[in-house]
Amino acid sequence: MGIIKRGRYWHFRIWINGREYTGSTGLAATERNRTAALRIAEQRRQEILERLMRGPEPETVPFSDAAALFLEWCREVHYRGRPATARRIETSFASMLHFFGAKPVREITAGEIEDFKTWRAREHLVRDVTIRHDLHALSLFFKYAIKHGWAARNPVADVAKPSDRDSVVQYVISAAEEEAYFSAARGALYDVAKLILLTGARPEEILSLRRSDIDLGKGTLQIRGGKTRAARRTLHLVAEATAILERRMAETAPGGPDGWLFPSARRPGEHITKLNAQHDEACRRAGVSFRLYDLRHTFATRLAESGCDINTLAAILGHSGLRMLTRYVHPTEQHRAEAMRRLEERYRPSLRRVK
Repeated sequence: MGIIKRGRYWHFRIWINGREYTGSTGLAATERNRTAALRIAEQRRQEILERLMRGPEPETVPFSDAAALFLEWCREVHYRGRPATARRIETSFASMLHFFGAKPVREITAGEIEDFKTWRAREHLVRDVTIRHDLHALSLFFKYAIKHGWAARNPVADVAKPSDRDSVVQYVISAAEEEAYFSAARGALYDVAKLILLTGARPEEILSLRRSDIDLGKGTLQIRGGKTRAARRTLHLVAEATAILERRMAETAPGGPDGWLFPSARRPGEHITKLNAQHDEACRRAGVSFRLYDLRHTFATRLAESGCDINTLAAILGHSGLRMLTRYVHPTEQHRAEAMRRLEERYRPSLRRVK
């Protein structure tokens, strides 16, 4: 048993019964980390021995091959009626494919999944909610793999997940972060992000817009898709949003009246489905960290702070009920203090005279 340097990280190298087992320790390949990397290697050796003692090993299938079949099953069967969920799982698997590669599914341990969490947090600056989505997707994958005989058990069950409370809390972008981000954003990403921030629409709702969904004369945008009646709605545009859509319509005029406003360059006849890589790059250049979806939460918080009543806010966001608004609206401390000041002025004016 030992460790070797591969790229920037220490990898363990273990031989058991004439077979080699390798993988990343998740630690940078420095002398300072050597002892810790050896401890991880020993932990992996114990995990492998325990797994071998449980009985015959499952079929050897590379993670990359199994993931391709799993993602097809998600799209065509399991989430056939929920394409947005299938796309979210594909997004999670883009990073998993990079990390696990062709490693046999049966050899992936809980420790290596913990290493994946560390890598995601360090290399991609993702938040707890993203890691939680990744682990949910990976857990579903292992359930699928067990049914096919590629894995004996689900190692995700032994991995610590961010709490629901930590995952649910969303992020509201500051004015300084907004300015830095839009200075770094380019092309379609800039327009999509601005429209989310100015309308409160979901990213997939903006990306799937057609020219026929826009009425520049009335200053409205029609959201025609969605799982509920509330999600299918008409949004009224502010001047900046109108200007962006007018420009997009002029740029996509050759596509015809029903053409996409954000057509895909790689898939003719379809629209862009995700901008994760472009968003991550813009965040790195700007020195900020948030999800594209957080622009929607920021819109909701700003609208609430401007005095919008909660029923109107729910209608604009496309929610059929009010419960979900607690996840989206996060008044700032300054706004809460201002609300208490207005309450005092209206109902207890005598308090202002107390010294």
